[in-house]
Amino acid sequence: MSRKSKIARAEEVMKMLGLDLCADNLVGGELLKGISGGEKRRLSLAVQMINDPAILIVDEPTSGLDALTANNVMTALNDIARSGRTIILSIHQPRSDIYVDKLDNIILLVKGGQVAYAGPRTEVGPTLASAGYPIPPLYNPADWLLDLASVDLRGDQETATRQRVAKLVEHWAGAHREKQELDLKDKEEDLLQVGVQEDKFTPMWIALPLIVERGDSKQFSGLGYNNSPSLGYYFYYFISDLSMVHREDKIVLVTSKKWSPQLQ
Repeated sequence: MSRKSKIARAEEVMKMLGLDLCADNLVGGELLKGISGGEKRRLSLAVQMINDPAILIVDEPTSGLDALTANNVMTALNDIARSGRTIILSIHQPRSDIYVDKLDNIILLVKGGQVAYAGPRTEVGPTLASAGYPIPPLYNPADWLLDLASVDLRGDQETATRQRVAKLVEHWAGAHREKQELDLKDKEEDLLQVGVQEDKFTPMWIALPLIVERGDSKQFSGLGYNNSPSLGYYFYYFISDLSMVHREDKIVLVTSKKWSPQLQ
């Protein structure tokens, strides 16, 4: 890549993350005043975005930030996602507008790594209502999710809250199993149609997910999202999508250790 192309790419990333106004400022540190905490978070993302990765895995990007700065960081991540990239992040107690406006799909994990919900954000409310825990009016849905998934260790509350968490996990497992069976049936019908209409070998991108999902549903139906076959299945979809969006074949992990760039 030529020097001109590198400069153009750097300017593009800075503009994407709202760093163009502080582009000439020093980062700063303990003894030198520099850019703000939110700008440092976005700078950490910008460093990883230079190579144009297809997937960003981000560890608690809003921790330690005030509400406004946290919203700005999540807006930057949302803009990255809207540009055709996949963002996977862990987040703790997001404010309501971040939950509603910045998140597309959610995985709610309880203690032990069991899945209490995984799917579109818009389906959280109906799923909880069907389990007997509708979101109260004017309540932050993210707070309600965390309240339901937490165990209260205070005396007699522990037994009741553990039962509630177990009920959530069991309800989601049943609903997810039914959805998998319906999806599998639809894919099998599509597979038959492809074979009849085109009279040739079924493409790998259709056959492999179907075979993996069929084996996963039969052999590992009792396991959570943290088992190896499931993870391999999901990352297959991530990697197979790279050729469609024409992004660099890279997966970038941004952890809390990278949130504070230092002067070289």
